[in-house]
Amino acid sequence: MNPKFLIVSQNIGEWYTDLTMSYIRAFKNHNIEFTTYDLSFERPNRILAVLQKQSRLTGILLKKLNYRFIEFVKKSDVNVIFVLKGSNLLPQTLYQIKESFPNKILICFNPDDPFNRGSGGLNIEKSIPLYDQYFIWSNSLVERIKKYGCKNVYYLPFAADTKIIYPYNSDKKVIDVSFIGNSDKERNTFFMNLEREIIGQNLSEFSINIYGNGWNNFKKIKLNNEIEGDKLLKTFSSTIINLNILRKANKNSINMRTFEIPASGAFMLHEKSYEAAEYFKPGIEADYYSDVRDCLDKIKYYLEHEDIRDKIAKAGYDKIIKYNYSYGANVVKILNEVS
Repeated sequence: MNPKFLIVSQNIGEWYTDLTMSYIRAFKNHNIEFTTYDLSFERPNRILAVLQKQSRLTGILLKKLNYRFIEFVKKSDVNVIFVLKGSNLLPQTLYQIKESFPNKILICFNPDDPFNRGSGGLNIEKSIPLYDQYFIWSNSLVERIKKYGCKNVYYLPFAADTKIIYPYNSDKKVIDVSFIGNSDKERNTFFMNLEREIIGQNLSEFSINIYGNGWNNFKKIKLNNEIEGDKLLKTFSSTIINLNILRKANKNSINMRTFEIPASGAFMLHEKSYEAAEYFKPGIEADYYSDVRDCLDKIKYYLEHEDIRDKIAKAGYDKIIKYNYSYGANVVKILNEVS
């Protein structure tokens, strides 16, 4: 089969560091024929969809959105429909496509936990059995998705978009410690406890910066606005110690930062994770902390040991390049399954 893909996602092109854009760049780089479909509400309706999440109005908007998508598929000659997450895709839409176009392959890559209602809703869970193939970032979710009704489930980890993430003036370190990401309850608690330890030990020789939204106010930790694009990528490289704190759904696993930070040539201090450690060896290609006190101890250690820190950062970057942890490699894996 000569695959012609339809890439279906939301808010395509709004942020060039977005996962969808990384896959689009990878498809282009492999000269794969594809087109895209943005399954987003029109801008004036996005606010309505958020403010009235469970309302009848949102249901009407969603049905109209899906109707237009079906009409597009009818007129299209694509033979592989590649859905990234599919928050706005109704199960009945997938069912109709399967019934009307049995020769079209339906595949999904979900960057979240499909069983977590907070990261997508019931429609994502109900859609699982309707996909011909399902790609998921966590090994621990593979069997659960199979049991839910999709026969062909594949582990497809996150990666680095090496087209846009690489070392930026990595010798110019102007930020001591940074964390880039939005808040949640556990992350807020982590930094509250970290600040309490800093105050208790009367530490003032280094600073911690957070870039993101939804955070509590801190006394010793500086809050900054969310950053995207070049600012995000340059912040990795200009930070001495990049923290990676996993969300609840990613515990003991990986997230996008697991690969992005090493790809920027930067040093990563990652929350302890069995799966992440399989990619980046502890103390050799990254390092890991087990709790708040351990994190603070390692921050102090690596701030004082530049040579060891830089050696680990270089080894992490070399690992990305040597083993090609890239979205280009992920696209090859997808092609191998749909061919």
